[in-house]
Amino acid sequence: MPISVKNFGSLINGMLPINIKQNSAAHNLIDKFYKMQSESETYTASGSVLMSGVNLTQAYGATGYNVNVRLFQDCSSRMYVVKAVG
Repeated sequence: MPISVKNFGSLINGMLPINIKQNSAAHNLIDKFYKMQSESETYTASGSVLMSGVNLTQAYGATGYNVNVRLFQDCSSRMYVVKAVG
């Protein structure tokens, strides 16, 4: 799921070698051509392993974003689907 760069506001400056003002023409141009990628998690495990808990990927904490980090915005949520295999 692509994520708008504008969702990061001025935090984008931590990822760029130049300073970009929030909602400026440069910020809008970057957002038009580049979207951040969101995490995708897939696990295969037995029922007993699932019952003991699954460690999900780390949530975003204002630094160190990559495709293995979950980004939760205000009022966002995730739905996890469990399917029987075999």
